[in-house]
Amino acid sequence: MTTPMAHRVATTALVGLTRFIRAARPVVRRGLAHAGRASLRGAKALGRGLGALGRLAYRRRAVIFAATHRVAWWAALGLLVMGGRPVLGLEAVPERWIAVAPFVAGLVLCAAVRLLAPSRRLRVAALGLGALHGTAAVLVWTAFAG
Repeated sequence: MTTPMAHRVATTALVGLTRFIRAARPVVRRGLAHAGRASLRGAKALGRGLGALGRLAYRRRAVIFAATHRVAWWAALGLLVMGGRPVLGLEAVPERWIAVAPFVAGLVLCAAVRLLAPSRRLRVAALGLGALHGTAAVLVWTAFAG
């Protein structure tokens, strides 16, 4: 249930938005008419280009998925290195939430690679890297809990 004040504010905002749209409509129409055929040709060319890119991506989806899984694994490795620098004393130690974030993000990436990658070697590597991320996250969380 909404309060009368919230209802009044929402109504005022919608009335203001309606007035803005009514005032802006002729300006937008003049701008589109002025842009004319060049923008229409550009939009059509952009549509054709995006369609061709979509068809190419669909045909090469196995390669794109494999590359995406490898990029995710390498990103998780980079997060482990970057998150581990403050823990090892090479940089200033941030707050607990900031210190744990790279390890949790890396753990999520490793879980995605572990579940989705078709390559057995990559799944095993993601399992090992995910175990390191999970261990580091628990250690950082307990070390900075106090």
